[in-house]
Amino acid sequence: VVPVVEAPNGGAPAVPVPVAESADVGAPSIPVRIVEDPDGGAPAVPAQVAENADAVGPAVPENPDKRSPPDPAVAPLGAPTPADAPTPADAPTPADAPTPAAPDVAVAPPVAAPAGVDAPPPPTSEAVDAVRRESVRQAFLHAYGGYTRHAFGFDELRPVTNETNSSWGAFGVTIFDALDTMLLMGLKEEYAKARDWVLSVTFDKDYAASFFESTIRYLGGLLGAFELTRDQELLRKADDIGGRLAAAFESKTGVPYAIVNLRTGKARNPSWTGGSSILSEVGSVQLEFKYLAHHTGKSHYAEKAHKVIEVLRAGLDNTEGLYPTYINPDAGLFTNDLVSYGGLGDSFYEYLLKQYLLMGKRDPRMKELYLEAVEGLRNRLVGHTEPNGWAFVGEYNVRSQRLIPEMDHLVCYVPGMLALGAVRLKDDGNDSAIYAEHMELAKELMDTCYRLYEQQPTGIGSERVAFNVAADRVVVSRRQGRKPLDVAPSVPSSVSGSDSPTTPQSVSPLGRTPEIEDVADGGALLALHSVADSPSPSSQLPSQRHLLAKDSSNEKDFRIVSGRYLLRPETVESLFVMYRLTGNETYKEWGWSIFSAVVRHCKTPSSFSGLLDVAKSHPDWNNSMQSFFFAETLKYLYLLFSPPTVLPLDQFVFNTEAHPLGIINSPS
Repeated sequence: VVPVVEAPNGGAPAVPVPVAESADVGAPSIPVRIVEDPDGGAPAVPAQVAENADAVGPAVPENPDKRSPPDPAVAPLGAPTPADAPTPADAPTPADAPTPAAPDVAVAPPVAAPAGVDAPPPPTSEAVDAVRRESVRQAFLHAYGGYTRHAFGFDELRPVTNETNSSWGAFGVTIFDALDTMLLMGLKEEYAKARDWVLSVTFDKDYAASFFESTIRYLGGLLGAFELTRDQELLRKADDIGGRLAAAFESKTGVPYAIVNLRTGKARNPSWTGGSSILSEVGSVQLEFKYLAHHTGKSHYAEKAHKVIEVLRAGLDNTEGLYPTYINPDAGLFTNDLVSYGGLGDSFYEYLLKQYLLMGKRDPRMKELYLEAVEGLRNRLVGHTEPNGWAFVGEYNVRSQRLIPEMDHLVCYVPGMLALGAVRLKDDGNDSAIYAEHMELAKELMDTCYRLYEQQPTGIGSERVAFNVAADRVVVSRRQGRKPLDVAPSVPSSVSGSDSPTTPQSVSPLGRTPEIEDVADGGALLALHSVADSPSPSSQLPSQRHLLAKDSSNEKDFRIVSGRYLLRPETVESLFVMYRLTGNETYKEWGWSIFSAVVRHCKTPSSFSGLLDVAKSHPDWNNSMQSFFFAETLKYLYLLFSPPTVLPLDQFVFNTEAHPLGIINSPS
């Protein structure tokens, strides 16, 4: 169970303290599994000292500028908005009560970028970490409190207008996604109510669900909470939705379809993919299904999920681990040429590594595929900006061998992935020089990801940027004898548009529109261009590029392609992993700077909202708060300021929605 140490001033509970007896919370007790340190040290979720809630520092004044919230009749940017998303009949109607004043959440002025990650500031004290951890906890309480008051039982709260959004099946996805974060923060009352809700939900519904999003959010959320509690009712609920989602694997090759009906099991792909499945979706469900198989004893979950990886590798026509983003689920063949560690590709690559770790390093094939992919990344996708030489991960066309020097915010999980691999795989006794190179690249990319935040007037990073790479420069492969890479224009000449509400006929959930791109041989392959997010020609003028001020020159290393901020977690995720694995205090300071900026600009009277343009000093809100803000962004920030014995990285892996899964050290 999780008894909670009360704050000295009688306020909110401060931190969880796992013990062996039950706490009366007016609901079933919350058992928490304690993982002992193998060296006999502190437990994985240790007892902690109560924190003074009065020590969280000054309140943030509300932005004096009057922001103009989006027209409620217009779908906010970044929020999934199916045309026919009905209000669920079984969801409670939020009370029309006035929004209470927002509670105070502590921030500090943004921390100036240190000289470099090799010159860390002095270590922060445990007391400072406790204050910062409590500040993140208060931010969670503020955001979740608004959701509870205005949208409990619906999928999400629209945090400016306090309307509801149920685009993920109307099961209350925010509640599922927030379960293990509540446990981590010791929020026993919120957790008890949330647990009652998720156990009352029925997934026997005639609803065409996103296979991937439902797996990482609903199934992942249940499994993460089960991992921390060993609550068998949560496992049974996970088995229920897992069985319904597994119908998506019933293609000719076993590569899952994107959409599956939770009642009938009928599965299909959306029209905007041309019938193809998406790499990041089919290759980022293996952790959840392998974990579910182990704990239910139902091996078919793991078998179906594992088969997908082998089909993907067999479909490659290269040996560099360069996986295009679309695959035909019936033929098992890739149908486009774009390689991306951002949208449509991203979490597939981290799941190669994490499958190896989750299964106790008993599947060397996953390690082999991960290392192969990282070599392809280093050889083909990594570039450096002009004039200051910042490392970045671009996109790559395997047919034309062209590097596209643009990067999504999503890519900023890569520093953490590389660092995790460098440390955990080095333990296997392999070539330490290779892993040292991986760690060095992780540090370079982490520096870039933070500077994309630090260089904006808001202190917050944008959704997508294009890097300045000299047009006449030849990017040469690291390996001798390879054909040099051409550098593609950062924005295809055939693409125009802006962040204006241009709505193509068929838009993917990522805001990108599938188009047919004519290739040199006359064939037509499905490719993706950022239509909705691409800059207009006028925005490409040098005077409107954004400055990356590493030195005193007036040169620019990048410009914003899409200035939105969707409360995304990837940068703070990597900061957490980098700090845990290196002990470098710089990463902790950068995380505090980001958190302070998010509170300053994203906090609404009821919760937190994404932003329309981070390049503006006082940006408008986008009226969207996706559930991953609770599952990932706030969790990783909380962990950044927690002791390393809390969810240690040698005992847990996190799914792509930040739900912790305990490493399985013995076969089923």
